[in-house]
Amino acid sequence: MLSALRFILAAICGAVVLCLLSAVQKIYMGWPLALQSFVVPFVFGAMTGAVFNSYTLFENRQRKTERLLEAKEVQLGTILSAAPIGIGMVVERVFQEVNDFFCEMTGYSRDELIGFPSRKVYPTDDDYNYVTKYKYSQIQEKGVGSVETRIKRKDGSIIHIILSSKPLDYKDWSKGICFTALDITKRKEIEGKLIAAKQDAEAANTAKSEFLANMSHEVRTPLNGIMGMLQLMHMDGLKQQQVERVDFAMESCRRLTRLLSDVLDISMIESGNLQIVNAEFVLGDVLSSVYSLFKPVAVQKNVDLRFDIDGNLPERLSGDSNRLHQIFNNLIGNALKFTDNGSISVKAYSLSSRHPGMHRILFSVSDSGIGIEDSKLESIFTCFTQADASRTRSYEGAGLGLSIVKKLLDLMGGNLSIASEVNVGTSVYFCLEFEHADRGLENVESPLNENSMGIQDFNVLIAEDEEINLLTLKGLLERLGCTVSIAGDGCEVIKLLNENDGEFDLIFMDIQMPNMGGLEATSLIRAGAAGESNKEIPIIACTAYAMTGDKEEFLAAGMSDYLSKPTQTGEVKNILIKYSR
Repeated sequence: MLSALRFILAAICGAVVLCLLSAVQKIYMGWPLALQSFVVPFVFGAMTGAVFNSYTLFENRQRKTERLLEAKEVQLGTILSAAPIGIGMVVERVFQEVNDFFCEMTGYSRDELIGFPSRKVYPTDDDYNYVTKYKYSQIQEKGVGSVETRIKRKDGSIIHIILSSKPLDYKDWSKGICFTALDITKRKEIEGKLIAAKQDAEAANTAKSEFLANMSHEVRTPLNGIMGMLQLMHMDGLKQQQVERVDFAMESCRRLTRLLSDVLDISMIESGNLQIVNAEFVLGDVLSSVYSLFKPVAVQKNVDLRFDIDGNLPERLSGDSNRLHQIFNNLIGNALKFTDNGSISVKAYSLSSRHPGMHRILFSVSDSGIGIEDSKLESIFTCFTQADASRTRSYEGAGLGLSIVKKLLDLMGGNLSIASEVNVGTSVYFCLEFEHADRGLENVESPLNENSMGIQDFNVLIAEDEEINLLTLKGLLERLGCTVSIAGDGCEVIKLLNENDGEFDLIFMDIQMPNMGGLEATSLIRAGAAGESNKEIPIIACTAYAMTGDKEEFLAAGMSDYLSKPTQTGEVKNILIKYSR
């Protein structure tokens, strides 16, 4: 239709032009009739029609393009209005355009923003300058900038946003900078609550740790008195029946001590405060110590306790031997508890390691005890959970042993598996990697044997303010041939050392005492406050502070050795043997 219309218009224009040309030709040029009738109309008509047709096509396309642009503008405006994020443009930090959502965010209308400086929406000059400094420096460096900031709504409330910007022309910022503003106020509120909750949890965890540390000290102090007196009674030459009763009482005390240590270890592990300490050790010494600890119990229960150690295992390793000992203590202790007859086998084999300089060792503890049901294998690694939790269970315990083993192995980078069959037995396998120890055997302290060396007649000074603990330690030392003097606090220690210069061989020092504690007294002694001859005197920390890290703290403070309460006779003997050399 449009083409036909254009053709008619072109023909009319051609006819008009033809009439004009014919008049001109006849009057001025005198051309023949044939040329006037055919050639001239054809040529000039075609030219005129082509020009007019081209013009109308151009005009139509231009109008179509304008309509498309108008539709695109409407579409883009709709998108910007519907976008759930603030969008706008500034020139020289003056608002030139903002969408409806940005107006909703700020509480201002478009008329109240467009043409006004962007400083209008910032609560303080510091916020405004912060954006200037950091966002625009990012644009200069990367071409885009993003910064977290605050803006002030019309009603005075503050909201948090992430402001992102990009210039229309990177080389000429005066053309404008587009920006988006994402409201993160709710996210910041949630973050604040999470931070507050984290701080509350950390404070509660700290309070729990402090409580457990204090409870450990308070429980160990009277327990030390009970065990000390029982040990003194045992050394007095009792009748057989009395010896058995004292042994039963001592075993109950040891059980309570182990339970206390387990609770403290679980707390330290869960709070992330338990540290794995790498030090050189002799693997055979650890296994011999474990065997010596459990052999008497195995004999008493008529259980055959066997150790099978691969001859290819290295003699010296580097790792946390104390935690390895603790793992064996829990596993073998469990095996003995649930095995009334038969055997318990402890094995250690060397495996290949993918890491140079490392030794991978597979350990196993197998027993012929009552076994564990498959449905309960997973739950036994949960704290305070036992395979038999009924009121009629035959075996006592707090359900911490295997949980501690699993957590310690996780900290040491090891893994664990368990196989069990009811009424057949249980096998626990765990694998650990240890570093190769480069130092010689002479650098590894061998276990002490009281029969291999006599105990020197020491002149000992005890610093202790608790009467029962004082009588206990004094009695043990005197029975071991020592001469004992007493100090009630750190001040008396310094005084006695000065008055009896060079006469004391050892000091057994409590940590918590009135007037002056053990750490302060040790520091003064090492500084020469008790005389030059006493600066290097061996000081043994004898304390109820027995949480992880306490021993290291006391040794770092200048103490020579460490005994935790409740104090065992054998431990005191080992200290005396050690310093008799």
